[in-house]
Amino acid sequence: STQSTWGLLIMASDDKLGESQPVNTSEVEDTQPRNSTIPDFQKFLPAFANQKGCLSRWFGPMAPGSVRGSMLALCATAIGGGVLSLPYVCKLCGFALGVIMLIAGYAITLWSFKLIVSSDEKTGGHTTIKGFLLSCGGTKLLKLYELVVIFYLYGSLVGYNILISDLVQGVMLNLEVANRADYRTYQIIAVSAIIVFPLCILKSVSSLRYASLLSIGAIAYTGIILVIELPFFMQHPELRGEMEWVKISPDFFTAFGITCFAFTCQPGFYSALDSLTKRDSAHKFKVAVRASSINLLFYMIIILAGYLSTLSATPDVVIYRKSPFGKDYAIIIAQVLISGGLCVGIPINFVPLRTAIYNQIFSDPSYSILRSVISSGLFAASSCVLAIVLPKISIVISILGGLGCVTLCFIVPLLAYITVLHERKVESYISIFLCSILVACGIGSVLMAGFNIIWPRKQLITSNLHPIIICLLYTSPSTRDATLARMPSSA
Repeated sequence: STQSTWGLLIMASDDKLGESQPVNTSEVEDTQPRNSTIPDFQKFLPAFANQKGCLSRWFGPMAPGSVRGSMLALCATAIGGGVLSLPYVCKLCGFALGVIMLIAGYAITLWSFKLIVSSDEKTGGHTTIKGFLLSCGGTKLLKLYELVVIFYLYGSLVGYNILISDLVQGVMLNLEVANRADYRTYQIIAVSAIIVFPLCILKSVSSLRYASLLSIGAIAYTGIILVIELPFFMQHPELRGEMEWVKISPDFFTAFGITCFAFTCQPGFYSALDSLTKRDSAHKFKVAVRASSINLLFYMIIILAGYLSTLSATPDVVIYRKSPFGKDYAIIIAQVLISGGLCVGIPINFVPLRTAIYNQIFSDPSYSILRSVISSGLFAASSCVLAIVLPKISIVISILGGLGCVTLCFIVPLLAYITVLHERKVESYISIFLCSILVACGIGSVLMAGFNIIWPRKQLITSNLHPIIICLLYTSPSTRDATLARMPSSA
């Protein structure tokens, strides 16, 4: 939405993150009893005496305003249904290249945070993304950001519609109720009318603020099932394809868009820091690094378990695969849980989208039932049409990753960074060069998505006309005699 914010932080070195305040050794020793059981090395290094152990820091009680709370909130903004398409990245560009692309996505995510941090530091620090963008690039940069946010939220909701419909159809297919291809269009219409439209009319989503944890729990459960079922798939080679380590093809750009979409969490960074008690730059950066690292670890598990199960036979959504058990009830439960999490995500994303559109159109963007019904109906109808036209969820993710994520996470921070930078440095030229490569890959991702939309329909038209063309050729007059035909009398 127009009021959404990025968390703006200041880069700190690892050494500074680990520094402790100086402690008077004599004072610490005087406060300990003579028969103290503190190890000798802590007496000589009292700075370590009050530090918590790793287990207590990681798994102890979560205090209000802790780093872990903000870290989990930031993870929730990145982890979603699009994670299920990550094994498809390895199918598109090979296993080795897919893993390298995932690590590269983690690296450029941290790089984008660095651009935001440097720009914010030079402008004196801001509490909202609106103030930050106005200070760096003025109203033009803010307008660009708002328009891309509207596009990104709308595209995400269209993807929700497609994914919910496909997951429901997957449940029906696993239960042998219906064929997916026969009922897809009717299923999308039903989802738009029964689920999308009523949920979009909601005025506020404050009661659903904790329901997003359902989506994270469903994705985590799916990852566990993928790991458990991996040995069973390895015992059924007929369900697996071939291992491809590196695959050079235009599908690389589609894989790039999916990877960018998976790591996008910058727009929700400031919201994740709302409850953080220590809001200094070191703790903000710690939240960003830890959240991105957890995402990388989780994504790696999904890729390894998902791709190694089916190899080159991996579908665009990993849970669409054929099961060695016939009816895979564990995957059916995962499909139901993910569908429920996506249903909750519809109003959570539509309310800020509606607010952003109202701010662009109306002078008084206040909520009214009439406006809500009209906007919800228009959105449900348009998303239904797009969901029917777009054959795969991977196409939507590729467009959002190549256009929306590249703009929000790299172009906007780079423009802000260049604007506030008074002198050109080597790192600024490196940033411009790297962003140019990302923009080129993003354009390639959008073009590949367009090709994947048009090409299947061209093949369908050609296949339907092929028998007609053969018949016309077969019954055409002979070149030897215009009165004779090539069609046999038995025809």
